[in-house]
Amino acid sequence: MEPKLIIPILDAWIDLYKEMQIKGYAHIQIFENRGASVGCSNPHPHCQAWTTSRIPHEPQIECSSMRQYRETRGTCMLCDYAGLELEKKERVVCVKGMWIALCPYWAIWPFEVMLLPNRHVPSLLELSPQEVADLADILSAITIRYDNLFECSFPYSMGIHQAPLHISDEESFSKDVCHIHFHFYPVLLLSPTVRKFLAG
Repeated sequence: MEPKLIIPILDAWIDLYKEMQIKGYAHIQIFENRGASVGCSNPHPHCQAWTTSRIPHEPQIECSSMRQYRETRGTCMLCDYAGLELEKKERVVCVKGMWIALCPYWAIWPFEVMLLPNRHVPSLLELSPQEVADLADILSAITIRYDNLFECSFPYSMGIHQAPLHISDEESFSKDVCHIHFHFYPVLLLSPTVRKFLAG
């Protein structure tokens, strides 16, 4: 999709985040499954969202780790990581404005991409209109690169990790330690017909 067509989708995600905050949910997981091999039998230009009354395990661990990092180092873990990758220029796929698409060094999927801002942004709500436009540009750039890799409609799962909607007093972290980022998990391995399957 062209970036100008992606912007209204991003605006809808922002509106959805706001709406679910008002409704009192604890967490929202916005995600997209693209391609029949990851369960999307009907192509569409939008995503799905799950809301829960509790923060799921993985985002809870991420937020707690970011709090611990800030307490010990005084900085944001993902801000530091983005800066390191920009400095090394070994795993950067593309950059648009403050957004960096990179292959994280801990990747377990072939062609895995992490997309994150190089400034501290807890959630979609803190993005300026220009940052939303840049996000649309880089999302388009990532998916075009995927499609060009094997000259096919490249299947993947993409999820947004960001600050929870609400954090209970029982949690040890606050929204300000969270740093929005996107994970792209592609399922192709060597060609359009060879898929990767995780074991164990």
